[in-house]
Amino acid sequence: MESYIFKPFILIVSLILSSSIKCLVDTENKLDYLFKRSSCASCKRQLKPFDLIPIFSFLFKRGRCNYCGSRIPFDIFLYEFFTASIIILYFVFEDNFVFVTLLHAYILILLIYISIEDIKYLQILDELFFLLLLMNIILLINNFYFFDIFNFLFLILLFHILYYLSKGGLGYGDIKVFCVLALLQKNRFWWYVETEASDSLESVLTYQRIVVRIYFFNHLNDCLHVFTL
Repeated sequence: MESYIFKPFILIVSLILSSSIKCLVDTENKLDYLFKRSSCASCKRQLKPFDLIPIFSFLFKRGRCNYCGSRIPFDIFLYEFFTASIIILYFVFEDNFVFVTLLHAYILILLIYISIEDIKYLQILDELFFLLLLMNIILLINNFYFFDIFNFLFLILLFHILYYLSKGGLGYGDIKVFCVLALLQKNRFWWYVETEASDSLESVLTYQRIVVRIYFFNHLNDCLHVFTL
């Protein structure tokens, strides 16, 4: 498929999925969500196609429902905005990142989703956690030759030690996310950087660290704050 068709298609599908994931997260009855049309959470009015255009619908309606005027949750917009931003940046700079796949971009997006919900609910939601686990398992299978079980077990032990030492500064949901991200501790990024070690691949190493550790550093300050008390 030509890139000028493929890239917009991936962007549109990603935005649709971001809205769907957010609705799934916010819906109490998950099975009911799969078989009903989208509706306003306040007035229960079914939404029309124009109301469901990612990002633009929120901006055109100024963050309010067309039918009852109630505010649309801002985190819905954040899901869509960050999804569009990451996918666009990936396509713009994909030639500069060796071995970075679209799946890495989706993992980064999912980590942002988890951070948004963690800030809102102070917990790691199961729906997002299991999606993250699934994506990392797929990536692990694709890079299994580079996987080091001893490094993986060491990281799990290290994260649990941090959890114990933080004395509540880190929640165990954060530890679960760290352990899942540890599956990325050895893959083609690290193998290529270690074997070639060229200056042109510094961006690859930086991107890998962002993908693997962005969530970790989002909460590490809480842990360090406890240590300095």
